[in-house]
Amino acid sequence: MDDPRVGEEIHDIRLERFEGPVTALSAWRGKRLALFCFSTWALGRSQLPDWEELAARLPADAMVVGVAAEVEGERWLRGYMRQANVKFPVLLDRKNFIGGAFGFKAGPNAILIDEASRLVLRRMYDASLRKPDCREAVEGFLLRGMFPAAPAPDPQLAPKPGSQEAFAEAVDLLLAGELTRCRGPWRTSVRIDPEHWISQEQIWLLDAPERFHPWIDVNWQNERLAEEGRPVCACEVDV
Repeated sequence: MDDPRVGEEIHDIRLERFEGPVTALSAWRGKRLALFCFSTWALGRSQLPDWEELAARLPADAMVVGVAAEVEGERWLRGYMRQANVKFPVLLDRKNFIGGAFGFKAGPNAILIDEASRLVLRRMYDASLRKPDCREAVEGFLLRGMFPAAPAPDPQLAPKPGSQEAFAEAVDLLLAGELTRCRGPWRTSVRIDPEHWISQEQIWLLDAPERFHPWIDVNWQNERLAEEGRPVCACEVDV
């Protein structure tokens, strides 16, 4: 089944820019755009050099833009950006606005948008330039203007009603310094949607930041899930 949202005009979204001013997606209207949606606490962060290599080869009418789901802004992101020598623009999505708009609650994801700001492809959860089919779709669109096949993502990947709002409430509390109170709405988010991994990861990150930086301890995460009788995370390897 084809993605029914393909061709839909993307509503403008304004986000903080890494070490820069608030920037709107419309800033790149007129270009073929690939949004690489990732976070420093998930395995997709190691793909930054792959996307930088692609961005360096693009013609003037195509762009890669990173979207980092970083509740704490540049705190963790700065080191990974510099390590990968990232030069393409990266936006900070503290409240997962992009995930809410396109229907995901974890990553990595790739969103392709045409010159008229219309949706071309949503590659959810397993977006990686190390996967031949994903690279072919992204490169074909950005380098040659070819529109890839766009199957409909599993609707279960989208945040369940209420989970996203609870997540955003927790972010506001965290940024206000309410390190205890923010846990409540994040737990509510996970209770509503046990696979709202952005909320779950934030709870874990508060408790055990050493399990996420500088390395991600996937086994530790899966042990926590198993203790609660929940399915383990599928993201066993970073490909």
